[in-house]
Amino acid sequence: MVSYGIHRRTFTSRDCGEPTIHDSKQDACKAFADAKEEYAKLGYVTWFAYMYDDQGNMTQLDSPVSYD
Repeated sequence: MVSYGIHRRTFTSRDCGEPTIHDSKQDACKAFADAKEEYAKLGYVTWFAYMYDDQGNMTQLDSPVSYD
């Protein structure tokens, strides 16, 4: 599962994407990369981005960008 959030460098612009389920780690990473690219076109940056495996282990997919 991939879970991520985005913002436009303000606390009021924060939003979260719908969590998505994928068949492989590669599919999950690609799905997040594609979403990140599309949101960047609109001026959004990463708030948080995590991938969870079927055992509940979390992997950070991207470093958060500060609100400054």
